[in-house]
Amino acid sequence: MGTMLSDQAVAVPANIDTLALELAELIDTVSQPTLLSPAAFIDNFIRTEVMRSTMDETFKAQVTSNMKINVEYRDARPSGFLGATTPPLKVATFELHQIVTDFFRHDLKQATTLRIRWPAGFPSELRHLFDTVDLQERYKDEVEAYFKPPHVKDLSLLLTRHELDNLIRRYMERNTAGTALHTLGSDYLNGWIEPQLVQFEGASRVKLERAVFLPVPKYYDDQTSAGLLVFLGNEAQQKSVYAIPRGFEQFRTLIEKSAVLRNKILARIPLYHRIRPGNEDVKYFRGFETKYYWVAPVTFHASHDIANELFDLSYQRLLSDIDTLVSTDSERLADAVLELSGSLLAALSLGITLPLSVSLVPVRLFIAFLLGIASAATDALRAQLEDLPEVADDLYRAAFIGVLAEVIGPLVFKMSGRGLSALARTQLGQRLKTILNSKNLPVSATPYLVDALEQSRHSVKMRTLELKLNADFRKGPQATQLWVENHGRFLQKFIEPHDITVYRGFVFRGDTRSPEVIFKKGFKLRTPAAELEKDIHQATGVRGGFGGGHDALDLDGRGISTSVFYDKDNVGAFTYGGAKGGHTYLIDARKLDGYHLYANDFAARYPHSPKLDLAPVEINYASEIPPSAIVGAYDKNGVFIPNLDGLRRSARINQTRLEQELARRTFGRATQKAAASEASLGIEATLKLFSL
Repeated sequence: MGTMLSDQAVAVPANIDTLALELAELIDTVSQPTLLSPAAFIDNFIRTEVMRSTMDETFKAQVTSNMKINVEYRDARPSGFLGATTPPLKVATFELHQIVTDFFRHDLKQATTLRIRWPAGFPSELRHLFDTVDLQERYKDEVEAYFKPPHVKDLSLLLTRHELDNLIRRYMERNTAGTALHTLGSDYLNGWIEPQLVQFEGASRVKLERAVFLPVPKYYDDQTSAGLLVFLGNEAQQKSVYAIPRGFEQFRTLIEKSAVLRNKILARIPLYHRIRPGNEDVKYFRGFETKYYWVAPVTFHASHDIANELFDLSYQRLLSDIDTLVSTDSERLADAVLELSGSLLAALSLGITLPLSVSLVPVRLFIAFLLGIASAATDALRAQLEDLPEVADDLYRAAFIGVLAEVIGPLVFKMSGRGLSALARTQLGQRLKTILNSKNLPVSATPYLVDALEQSRHSVKMRTLELKLNADFRKGPQATQLWVENHGRFLQKFIEPHDITVYRGFVFRGDTRSPEVIFKKGFKLRTPAAELEKDIHQATGVRGGFGGGHDALDLDGRGISTSVFYDKDNVGAFTYGGAKGGHTYLIDARKLDGYHLYANDFAARYPHSPKLDLAPVEINYASEIPPSAIVGAYDKNGVFIPNLDGLRRSARINQTRLEQELARRTFGRATQKAAASEASLGIEATLKLFSL
């Protein structure tokens, strides 16, 4: 869908200036506060039209959206009373924004002979405009125009997927590893689970906006849970992820007894359906076709494009709500909306239609809501906007850009269609900084955004990732072994005349030399690289012999030998490092081609045999391993010694991979996780096969 995405990084693309300009325009466009809320839009419209009018300049300064305007009216004459006297004239007072939006007509819907008593200073053309303008249609047109520029919708999709990913990660951190739901979260983040849409079943059948369901696949052994119900757009302190039991009674109890869950569901259906009789509760009800059956109040449905469908649901819901808000009795609407405490749109709706101060509205941000960043922006602004309305725009833009920085990498990846090298990102960041400095952005926002793009060593995000990696590896070799196994991948590469199994990931290597030496020099080839380039199969394993030596001075092969295993079933790099009083080094070789010696030897010996999934006991490299690829070392007691340059490089690779995967999962479908089609051999079986 859309631009093809390639993780092949380019040095500096020829169109980098155009890319910087497009990115700057996008940032400037989406961070404009004009459409923060319908109320802000109304206020801006009033101020703009007043300034354009022929009104006296002195009087213009006195006109605000809260200006008091009187309306004359008469109560409707009672029916059935012939000859009844005409009711006397009465006067009601409204604020100017309630006049312009026709709210006063709803409030006086039983009255007759309405007449606005405009102040004398209002010229006739302005009176006519304010009395006849259809602001709802204008606002809808503005919103539609807002999302027309290239990549604005892409940004919204990325922010939504980013929020969903973060919610799942936080859920996994709070729940025990090894459970079915923890595995479900991991499989989703790996791109193997496609989220489903959630549908409310009541008097209306309507999809929920900003809600998804992650189903437990049928091939899981543990089928106790049906999956995870996830609500987007919540405030930080609110629960967002619910485990859904598979059993009828358990699910019914959960869905019918939780008032918080009920409110979250009802807050995500359009107001038109929300105020419809029969949609007040979230409960099972009896359906009938040929016989009676139970209908669940929420059901889950596969989506062909979850990110786009979520966007469209939010978009259409908000436009629909604008129509509902101006065509519904205010008391009835208030009763429905007030029940939905905690709903961003609910508070926004109250600000549009009910006789409340416009100052209540800015804490609920319209476009921020649609873009999927409302919770973050609201957290940043809530305490400040009401006290400092004059700086609300800058506060909003700073908060917005802070969230935008979280997805700037994947956004550039989508816009350019491919990954950018560190040099390209730096140059793009500097060009972007120059352009943004010429725009009306908060001073503190631009450096943070550029820093996130450049991924500099001083970046707060990079430093956080480094510290997390260091903390993870300090948990010990066994925990790191799981990390290594989860972050590696195998691919097939044709190198004449063989199909070669190549490994990209983390590996271990044992060595008796100290970290001071290895962190400075890395691991050097014993055989000159030029000689290996002439005949790469000296190191791929297709000729047997299992290539690399056990340390840099060992002459028993070609290349640099490593293992995916630290010390598993008495096999691994520890044998040649810690066991000899030396160190076992952790290497981030995700940018290097490692050759699976056992797999390549077997394929060369038995070219017509079915492929075997052999344990990666030995991974050989035909290139030198630089110091920056060495993340750290474990001493003989399993104590981790970090290599700061290596940690920094690994953190940068992690961040880039996360950005690329976020873009791929946002703009493409999940890949079905299939059972292995090859026979899988463990370490012992692999070694036994080659000892025959």
